[in-house]
Amino acid sequence: MAVLLMALVGADAAASSQGSTRAVWILAFAAVALMSVSLVVPSRRSVQWAIGILAATYLVSLVAQGVSLDPWSPVVAAALLAAAELAHWSIDCRLRAIDERQVHIQRGVAIGAVTGVALGLGAIVLAGSGVALVAGNVTTAAATGAVGFAFAAIAIIAWQRRNGNAEPSAQV
Repeated sequence: MAVLLMALVGADAAASSQGSTRAVWILAFAAVALMSVSLVVPSRRSVQWAIGILAATYLVSLVAQGVSLDPWSPVVAAALLAAAELAHWSIDCRLRAIDERQVHIQRGVAIGAVTGVALGLGAIVLAGSGVALVAGNVTTAAATGAVGFAFAAIAIIAWQRRNGNAEPSAQV
């Protein structure tokens, strides 16, 4: 699934770029190939590089288009986040013996929730930045608050993950 999300983002970036289409296709293909290799030979570092290369590819495609604000950017960001989380989950499943169904269900729900929240907050920021010219300070403050909320949510999730992983698992 992670490779599919990466391929969709890469294909969208390459299809929408006008002048540097070949370079964008090459970068997108390299990112998807690196993600595939990262999953075959479990490598977290390679997953991070693959996501970074694809994000850079998306930015190159925006520059090639001359677009400063892309309405699809929240979807692209959520897809990259989901691809990274799913790839790490796939690697975790092979490196550790996690066979409990409940653990997989909780992680799947968490990934879905975080991706959904990221998509929603991205849409709020995008809407706020587009309307900020008309509505002024109120919309700008709402968009800034959404970004602050996103950072707070990420910090809370990271803190809970760190504390959750530090505790010994309760086995019955």
